[in-house]
Amino acid sequence: MKYYELEDVGLSQAVLSEALAEYKRPNDKISYMIEKGELTHLARGFYAYTNYPNRNLFLNYHIANIIYGVSYISRYTALDHYSLISDGVVTYESMTMKRSKEIINDRGRFTYHTLAEEVFPIGLRSIAANEVCTYIMATPEKALCDIIWTSSKLPITSYKDMLYFLEEDLRFDMDYFAKADVTIFEECMAKGSKKNMIKYLIKMCNAYQDA
Repeated sequence: MKYYELEDVGLSQAVLSEALAEYKRPNDKISYMIEKGELTHLARGFYAYTNYPNRNLFLNYHIANIIYGVSYISRYTALDHYSLISDGVVTYESMTMKRSKEIINDRGRFTYHTLAEEVFPIGLRSIAANEVCTYIMATPEKALCDIIWTSSKLPITSYKDMLYFLEEDLRFDMDYFAKADVTIFEECMAKGSKKNMIKYLIKMCNAYQDA
């Protein structure tokens, strides 16, 4: 695949070098493209085409997945993607099993929150944006659990507190609970921490789905 066919993906050093194999010195070509403003540097060993900044959100989701180890889009970014919260999100939030990190580049601000290995693979979706670009995103259920797990000192000690948190703090679309996948919450509660808080989410599902 030629380099000009890779406009809709984030590029690793290895992939870009292979695409530029027709040049004697691919790394020199990469440096030249950066100098000319054709490529933008995303993180160590990763690039994107400058001519396509913010062309599609999915490209930034894909970039978030690749520039810092194994990760997936979650928390407020995922909830915004599903149109479940009313406030717009400008940071691309992800979960990782590595240490927490923030990366800022021409595409935006990318933050990574550490998550335990036991719960990391629960409730994930692989979404194909086009023929060459995919990204991994949490389901809404997993995104809510990720917020709970990675937010310190949440004032939630009762079902009423959880209701207030969802309606007032997150401004979450509560009608979603009528169709939410309760089994994801149940698996998160079984394998993760803050079990009581997640139990309130299960109770919320039961209340809406039994109505």
